[in-house]
Amino acid sequence: MMVTDDPGPTCCHADDLLNETPRLAGRIDVIVDRGNVTPISTHVVSDKLEDLTSSGLWPSDHDRVVTTFSLP
Repeated sequence: MMVTDDPGPTCCHADDLLNETPRLAGRIDVIVDRGNVTPISTHVVSDKLEDLTSSGLWPSDHDRVVTTFSLP
């Protein structure tokens, strides 16, 4: 089953992770489920300026996708 709400692009920050603003333009991160679960919501994390490290780096070259599931 696929979550219908699209959290937006997740890729890619500058190679050196020093871009001052997010420049995400593509999607490479997905959540895949199998079995008797129902995806409830999906969102992107580490995509805000406040997520930069103290040295001004993004935590990764792409953002993460988090999905909440309902279990039977």
